Amino acid sequence: MKLNKIKVIKGTKKMSPLKIRKVLVAFFWIILVSMILLGFINISYNKKNESNSGTSKPENQATNSFDVGITTFSTKFVKTYFTFSSDDASRQERIVQLKNYMTDELVNSSSSNIAEMKGVSSVVNNIDIWNVEQIKSSEDNNFKVNFTVYQELTTSEGSKSNVDDTYFISVHKDDKGNYIVIQSPTVTTKPSKSSYKVKNELQADINLTNEERNKINDFLNTFFKIYPKASSKELVYYVKDNIEPLNKNLDLVSLNNIVITKVENGYSVSLDVVYKNNQTKFQSLNHFDIGLITQNGELVINKF
Repeated sequence: MKLNKIKVIKGTKKMSPLKIRKVLVAFFWIILVSMILLGFINISYNKKNESNSGTSKPENQATNSFDVGITTFSTKFVKTYFTFSSDDASRQERIVQLKNYMTDELVNSSSSNIAEMKGVSSVVNNIDIWNVEQIKSSEDNNFKVNFTVYQELTTSEGSKSNVDDTYFISVHKDDKGNYIVIQSPTVTTKPSKSSYKVKNELQADINLTNEERNKINDFLNTFFKIYPKASSKELVYYVKDNIEPLNKNLDLVSLNNIVITKVENGYSVSLDVVYKNNQTKFQSLNHFDIGLITQNGELVINKF
């Protein structure tokens, strides 16, 4: 028995240190490659989720809203560009000032744009910045700025005229937050009134009884008559939840365009209220959408 046991032990082969090292190295590489693959999969998954959910951050916030810096820079540039006097010294000073805003090439070309306006000076009275948007087709951080400039022109004879024109410029913003005009003012169209019409969601309820309609109209007249000057103690009789007193010296002139709709727990009311300011005598048209409910047999406002 002992001889057999010894033979078995002698028959087993031990793994050499070199083979053990090779196995460990192979195992290490398998683990490393697996971790790298999992990392790539996780990054791709997160990017896909951000794209689908719309939570990815915009590349530049100025694409969604006015960039205050660009607006300020552009306003100062426009005032400098469109302000000039009739004498040569002042016009040369204008060129010097434009170097603070424009590329050298544009400054050189701008030296001749008022050459034909001999004996004419210009003062900028106002500037409207209409829009600031990033130029999507550009790989650089460039922005298009639309504006209208209002000028008062004076001739050497003393005659004056007011003009306004609309232009756009291109402004570059570098990584340090500095700006430079890379396209001189180019004429464009001025924004005009939109044709959009507000949709009135409330429709007059034809099922209202005359008694209901008269009761609501009486309540509205009473409330809006006292509302501008009423104290908190007075308002609690008309409004379910506390509202801040207006404390204004206003008189009710009329209630217009009243639309009443019966809802599940009361009434929805849309109306225009005309108030007269006793100090200025100005009449203002104020729109209100309110909710009414019946509480202890009386109408009260539950939405204001």
